Amino acid sequence: MKKILLSTVHHPDVSLKNLEYVCDQLQTVFDEVYLTISNVTSSKIKSSLSEKSFHCLIISPNGAADARRKVLKFALKNAR
Repeated sequence: MKKILLSTVHHPDVSLKNLEYVCDQLQTVFDEVYLTISNVTSSKIKSSLSEKSFHCLIISPNGAADARRKVLKFALKNAR
């Protein structure tokens, strides 16, 4: 059985070094990672997450519940 992580990201500014470390660890645990990323998140962070082979969907920030619903729908539609 595949291990899939669904998560949301809303960080206008977070330490890229720390984020890259966390992402590297996630790639060792999960087969696939699906993320919704708010459009106010920095472009460096968005690029870094996309380069990690994560499945990323950029969304407008409309609350945590909305982001969770969107990441679930995104993963169900695109899971391999």
